[in-house]
Amino acid sequence: MKKTLTINLNNIVFHIDEDAYELLQTYLIDVGHHFKSESEKVDIMNDIEARIAELFYEKMDKQKNVITIDDVDTVISIMGKPSQFVDDDETNSADDAQSARKEQSKSRKQKKYYRDIDNRLLGGVASGLAVYLNWDTALVRIIFVLLAFLTSGTFILIYLLMWIIVPKAQTTAQKLEMRGEDVNIETIKNKMVDTKDDHGSEQFKAETNETRTRVWEVIRALLKIGLIFIGAIISIVGVILIASLIFGLIILLLEPEAITNLFPEFFSAFGLSSPDKIILLIISLLLIIGAPIFALINWSMNAISKKEKERPYSGLIIALILWLAGIFMFIGTGTDTLKKLKQNNIITHDWEFNQDAVQKNQTYTTESRTVADFTSIEANGWITIELTQQPEQSVSVKTLSEYLPNVKTEVMNGILKIYSEDKLIKPKITVRIGVDSISNLEANGASEIEFMNSFNVKNLNIRLQGASKSDIKLNSAQKLDVKLLGASKFEASGIADSLFIEGLGASKIDADDLFSKFVKIDASGASKAKVNASEEFIGEANAASKISVSGNPVKRSNSTSGGSFIDYE
Repeated sequence: MKKTLTINLNNIVFHIDEDAYELLQTYLIDVGHHFKSESEKVDIMNDIEARIAELFYEKMDKQKNVITIDDVDTVISIMGKPSQFVDDDETNSADDAQSARKEQSKSRKQKKYYRDIDNRLLGGVASGLAVYLNWDTALVRIIFVLLAFLTSGTFILIYLLMWIIVPKAQTTAQKLEMRGEDVNIETIKNKMVDTKDDHGSEQFKAETNETRTRVWEVIRALLKIGLIFIGAIISIVGVILIASLIFGLIILLLEPEAITNLFPEFFSAFGLSSPDKIILLIISLLLIIGAPIFALINWSMNAISKKEKERPYSGLIIALILWLAGIFMFIGTGTDTLKKLKQNNIITHDWEFNQDAVQKNQTYTTESRTVADFTSIEANGWITIELTQQPEQSVSVKTLSEYLPNVKTEVMNGILKIYSEDKLIKPKITVRIGVDSISNLEANGASEIEFMNSFNVKNLNIRLQGASKSDIKLNSAQKLDVKLLGASKFEASGIADSLFIEGLGASKIDADDLFSKFVKIDASGASKAKVNASEEFIGEANAASKISVSGNPVKRSNSTSGGSFIDYE
């Protein structure tokens, strides 16, 4: 039975036999006495103890948990005795020196890969690999930079993983292992002295600081370029989005028909909402979407700005306040609007999103109107005109009963003007008109004109603009003059002596079922047209427009430019 002690080496606890402890203590005292004249004695002894702790730890396993005297002898043979490293003028025999070299050679190991933190620029990954491969450090760093570009940045992730996984050469023993040198008391001492001499020189410090400064200047320049690029993209996209939101708000306030006609069933559901509520809903959406965009632009501008602001976060705080205001405004007005819609049975549990379902769940009323005689009609703002030729004049309006007072039908200078006083989102409005004769038709702001039967007219002028459209049927007409603006659509069928058409701005003309003797057409701005002429055709197509002509006209006159063309069928 042996007495066992507990010791602490380099913050590692070991159980050791008493005789082994006495031998180890004697050895450490001798080593300390050997280095008593060294100014780095404390650091040298700490590194020697750390190396001894590593060797002891390697001998520990599940079956062995006590350091014996044999283990201490083995460690001493690896580390070397102080008497083996005396100067040449001391009285050590050649046999002892040769024996020491043999024992040291047994301790020589293969190189280990550590991060070289003494020569690092970032994490010491490249400098450590250069030591392991015995390459020039600058060459390895150049290879790393090239790999970062050739792999589109993927190698940067590999570098970061190596930074995390590969241990750093922190102790003197680890630095010796990194270079494949023997780890004993003499090499530890020499390494400590060399490190002190190198790192203590002003030249080394100056060169290291200068190199790191250059590297960080390059990194800062690259980061600044990246921030400028990202900031420019964010600014451009943000300005476009905010401008689009403001433009959409203006359109909804002034000419809602241009948008509501795209989804009439959806916007019809809001017919009972008060105008002020709708304005608040639109503004709340603008704040909810626009505030984060403003915050991004503000952040990007601050990031690339050289000037330091007294209140750098003021813009972000303002954006947060506006965003929260938009959220609360949307919740308040949206909840109130939904309650009103539900009370009026506009929203039901079995909602179907189509025109029939909307009209079924809403109260639509038809009201007859008495007006003065007229020969012209002008419709403004998402209104459908259903026109019938009959002996008696009649006008009736169909829309939500609550909205009827807002629909105006007034005759001025022989022109029946149909419009809505409310410029905000409105329900579907249908006006049925009976006339004996008509000479002028005008539709603005996504309005529609449809002939319910075939008309006999002498001269008829039609003007469509703002995404309006018409569908006319003619038994006979001496002269038909049509002008389309802004993505409007004209459809016609029947018979006409002369047809004059001007289509601008992505207009569409479908009149190949209107059999005309004479046709003159001017299409521009990516407009498309189909016409039918039997005797004479005069056509001009500009700016990516297309005209298709049927009827095999005898006389033909063509003019095209800007990628436009005219086809004869």
